[in-house]
Amino acid sequence: MDPVKKAWPLRDTGALNRREGTWMLVNWHESMREPIKPLAVKREAKSTEAGANPVEVNLTGEWEIQEEDKAYQVTLDAMGNGPHTWQEGRIQTEKVADLLWSGAWHQKGYDREGAFEVLLAEDGKTAEGVWWYSRVGTQKNIPPREWGGSYKIKRLSPSLIP
Repeated sequence: MDPVKKAWPLRDTGALNRREGTWMLVNWHESMREPIKPLAVKREAKSTEAGANPVEVNLTGEWEIQEEDKAYQVTLDAMGNGPHTWQEGRIQTEKVADLLWSGAWHQKGYDREGAFEVLLAEDGKTAEGVWWYSRVGTQKNIPPREWGGSYKIKRLSPSLIP
């Protein structure tokens, strides 16, 4: 049986230092050889009848945002803008189209900002998707959708979808 060869998409860099006649590995770094596959939201295409009005969504109310390691609340106005309780944060909705909700987030406390894209459930009570960084401190050249995580959002106050 032939051994299976696998090429890992990693680049390894190390620094050696000679100490008392012995070479010691004192620093090690691993990075990707090629860009990481971007985070994505799974979205089913919806067909609408000619002349049908898109679903209007009123985002007013209290929501809970769940990330992998924390949960916090956000209070939104009808347009989906408002403060959240994590690191003096704020959500700003850019658009909601065909239940795809996208926007930006800011954290004054951590000096970070980024964007998000989530797919609202038909009943408007939950949403799932991804978030990513666009700036951390003074670093602004962060590729979109490359570094982030997942969002699960749950409406805590009644849904206002007609």
